[in-house]
Amino acid sequence: MTALAWFRRDLRVRDHPALREALARAAREAAKSRYRAAPER
Repeated sequence: MTALAWFRRDLRVRDHPALREALARAAREAAKSRYRAAPER
């Protein structure tokens, strides 16, 4: 199963429940990461 954690405005990781779940799943499966920066509008 693919897990995706989407950061829209900041990269807070300590209080991000979706990220914790994605990391827990990734620990059991192969993990891939992607990063894309976009300029402010």
